[in-house]
Formats: sequence, C-alpha cells, structure tokens
Amino acid sequence: MTNFNDIASRFYAAGTNYSAAIQPYAVKLFVALLLIDILVTWIQFTAEGQLDAAHFLGRLIKHILSGGFVYLMIVNSFSWMNAVLKSFSAIGASVTGLPALNPQDRG
Repeated sequence: MTNFNDIASRFYAAGTNYSAAIQPYAVKLFVALLLIDILVTWIQFTAEGQLDAAHFLGRLIKHILSGGFVYLMIVNSFSWMNAVLKSFSAIGASVTGLPALNPQDRG
C-alpha cells in the first residue's frame, strides 16, 4: 500500500533541492536581463537627442523597484508557494473541523 504522506514528503524534498540548485542561475539571468533593459532604456533616451534626466531617473527607479520585487519572488518563491499551499490546508481543516489533514487520511 502506498503511503501518500511519504510521496508528498519526497516531492517537497525534491522541490527544495531543485529550487536551491536553480536559484543561482535564475538570479544571474535576471540581473543580466535587468541590466540589458536599463541599457536599452538609456540608449533610447540618448538616441532621441533629448536626454531628460528627470524622466530617465524616474524610469531607472521604476526598473529598480520592479526588479527588486522580481528578485524577491525568485529568492523566496519556494517558501512563499509552500506557505500558500499550507494556508489552503489550514482553511480546509478549519472549515471541515478535521485537524491535521494529510494525503493519507480517508474520509
């Protein structure tokens, strides 16, 4: 008989390992793409011949803030998604009145 709790634990462990292995590559790719985006924005402003420093600074701040948010999502994605899934389990346990729901339990 298959123990579904063991299967869920194995998937969680594999997800943790893969997340840790992929994260450095994702961060490097993200930083490279962010720098390219900032460079293209700067080239566009200088190519138009009217480099408005205030407008460029506003765009740069927008890039940095949105980039910071995406960076946080890359770094914390696995733990945040795990928290979201656990919250669904907690809601289900609260609604049904059955504490500690797990895959092995049968109704």
